[in-house]
Amino acid sequence: MSTGPQGTPAGWYPSGNVQRYWDGGQWTEQTAPLQGASAQTGPSQPAPSHSAPSHSAPSHSAPAGNAPRDNGSAPVYPGHSAPPRTKKPFYLRWWFLALAAVVVIAVLSNLLSGGDDTVTTGATDGASSTAPAGTSAPAKKKATSAPAKKAPGIGTPVRDGKFQFTVTKVTKGKNRVGSADFGKSAQGQFIYVYVTVKNTGNEAQTLFGDNQTLIDAEGRKFTPDTEAAIYLDESQTFIEDINPGNQLKGVILFDVPKDAAPTSIELHDSAFSGGVEVSLK
Repeated sequence: MSTGPQGTPAGWYPSGNVQRYWDGGQWTEQTAPLQGASAQTGPSQPAPSHSAPSHSAPSHSAPAGNAPRDNGSAPVYPGHSAPPRTKKPFYLRWWFLALAAVVVIAVLSNLLSGGDDTVTTGATDGASSTAPAGTSAPAKKKATSAPAKKAPGIGTPVRDGKFQFTVTKVTKGKNRVGSADFGKSAQGQFIYVYVTVKNTGNEAQTLFGDNQTLIDAEGRKFTPDTEAAIYLDESQTFIEDINPGNQLKGVILFDVPKDAAPTSIELHDSAFSGGVEVSLK
């Protein structure tokens, strides 16, 4: 049985569908039925003689701050039922209003940006329509695209990351590397790309031949044949550490179709670098 604030006079008070007796310090187990209109101001007669004392319900209302609470329910005032708690409609809650504001701002932004485009186009049309009679509008110049930047070619040093690459020669047509007993045959033909690689950084850097890509005239991209490179004594590009300021000369080996026409090679400092393209034409 819960207790309420001290100072509320003892008596009968509404508690749900019945009246319960408050002894001035706590709720008791004594209850009595509500009796018509008298439930609004407290009972006009004492509780049943077998359990209720002879106290009659007070005619005055208890102060709001001293109303006893029955088992954690809302405050019950003498002569009044607890008002039901109502929830705000969802369209009056803060999250709905915030979402609506974001949508309105986005719509207004799109409308304003679209209006700018329309005004600009109209101003252009108006200028051309108001040209003096007898004079022709100046001819519009055709837009000319900037000439494509030519990729560096064979013999030109290029840089990617900490490596400086120089392609020195390209050969093709071989169909086997290594010896008859230890080697590998090409599925199509082997392309040999001879390079010089220099470390321009301040720390040792590892060159991985597998990070390089050969591109042919059809736009196809080929990765190096690292297995075949093992049988090529002059390869030196499989996995090689290069100290700062040092350089090495090696061959990157590609196995491509016999009809492939290599046009460029993409060289990388690492698997995550942007790379630099060198023309092989």
